[in-house]
Amino acid sequence: MKIRNILFILIILSILSYGYQKSNNNSINIDTKDLATVSYPVTSPSGKYQLVIKEEIVDGTKHNKFDIFKISDGKPGTSAIFSSKVLFRTRDTLYFLWGDNDSVWVYSGDLGTFFWERAADKTWKKHDYTEDNKVPVPALLKKLKPEYFNDN
Repeated sequence: MKIRNILFILIILSILSYGYQKSNNNSINIDTKDLATVSYPVTSPSGKYQLVIKEEIVDGTKHNKFDIFKISDGKPGTSAIFSSKVLFRTRDTLYFLWGDNDSVWVYSGDLGTFFWERAADKTWKKHDYTEDNKVPVPALLKKLKPEYFNDN
């Protein structure tokens, strides 16, 4: 009886070990230097804008939102040309990054995926990705969340 239990335990451990090795082999090394954070602003693909993440505390919970600054002579301006009104909880998975044509993308594990397209220098139009999903998702966001963005 003891040998049977030991064999059963060894089989279970082998299965668990194989699953762990397989999940580790599928991990992708992702360079997150293009993700904007509170301490790390990111320049747009065109080099014309900087994405700056701001932190606010609402009812004791940390939230982030973003500002966009125009870059002139290699330096960002002193006042934002656009400020998002939407607050995103930081306790959920949260990514801020640039997309094509200097669009700003936000992935929130709580609220969903949104992007803002530049209509003019100081005008950015917000889109909900679930309603307007014909726009290509940034490659970095596809790598970070392949389970959500594998079809685009």
